[in-house]
Amino acid sequence: MHVWLPVAHPIAPSPASAILSGVLVKEGCYLMIRVIYDVFGADLVATTGLHVALAILAGFTMLFGAAVAIKQTDLKTMLGYSTIAQMG
Repeated sequence: MHVWLPVAHPIAPSPASAILSGVLVKEGCYLMIRVIYDVFGADLVATTGLHVALAILAGFTMLFGAAVAIKQTDLKTMLGYSTIAQMG
């Protein structure tokens, strides 16, 4: 869900990059959790197995973000992919 992040980091000024990593990404994660549990409810999440799918998606995101971050030469792009991996 954060595919825009590695594109936005290199063109943004350094203070804006810090805000992107520190606030906006975590706000999106918090909003996703609130929507899943408040709109759908914890019982529906448990019975449908959505938590398993989210755990698999998080694991893929961690591995993908870390693998792509290692290959980057631009520091801000590396920070973007690292942020993706950490949010996974």
